[in-house]
Amino acid sequence: MKPAVFVILFAFLALGCTGEPAAEGGEPQAAVTASFNSTEEAAKVFVNAGGRALCPIMNVVIANVEDAVAHADIEGVRYYFCCEACLNQAKENPALVLQTAADIEGAGPGPAPTS
Repeated sequence: MKPAVFVILFAFLALGCTGEPAAEGGEPQAAVTASFNSTEEAAKVFVNAGGRALCPIMNVVIANVEDAVAHADIEGVRYYFCCEACLNQAKENPALVLQTAADIEGAGPGPAPTS
């Protein structure tokens, strides 16, 4: 593992997930609904440029989607969450997921990760 990746991973584990959005945005304009923990296959998944699933709240890679805390299907895209705090924010305000996801450079809907 590269030293920089190890340091970032250690910092995340040491500090824990705060559930605070990675990027700030304005108030959502329209109501957004979400379906949580659907058992149906997702056609599109929110991924980074490398095709890895991301938590849209914290901008953290979800190494294995089966280990994610939960997922939500919003407007045809599946979003995975890294911790309970992010999941709770998504449940309270699904539009926040869309807002913060839109602010993550190089990320967007893509095919489901293979690992």
